[in-house]
Amino acid sequence: MHEYVNLSELIHRGGLYYDVKGATFQEVYKNLSQLVSLPRELNPEFFYTELCLREEMMSTAVGKGIAIPHPRHPILTQFDEQRIIVCFLEESLGIETPDLKPVFALFVVLSSNKSTHLNVLSNLAFLFQKQTFIDVLKTRPQEHELLTEIKKYQM
Repeated sequence: MHEYVNLSELIHRGGLYYDVKGATFQEVYKNLSQLVSLPRELNPEFFYTELCLREEMMSTAVGKGIAIPHPRHPILTQFDEQRIIVCFLEESLGIETPDLKPVFALFVVLSSNKSTHLNVLSNLAFLFQKQTFIDVLKTRPQEHELLTEIKKYQM
């Protein structure tokens, strides 16, 4: 049985960040680690390092201009601190992606257990198949607009 994952709640907790600078994923992650509000238990340097280590293993770009950066393993201990940080880049990253489209948006997943982690990735993959959702993302929506769009598809 799968646990219910509320993407809207996780995104609300993680927040949306706009015009994040960086010419590489590493630069973006460094800047993001200094911008975002992280749980008390999570050191910004550790957050940065974990994202970079995962990116070095394999790109987190999934196509359609989106990447889903995430540590290889859950790095939070508190269930209620889990979050998705949505990041819109100042300049798209022209890196190798499955469909060759530059990355303009990141959904950074921070979880406390493997079950939630996998469910979040699955739910995000479902959303990213919806062209209307991608079209909304391209407008760099405010939080309430993004959450309204997600609720249309929330399983």
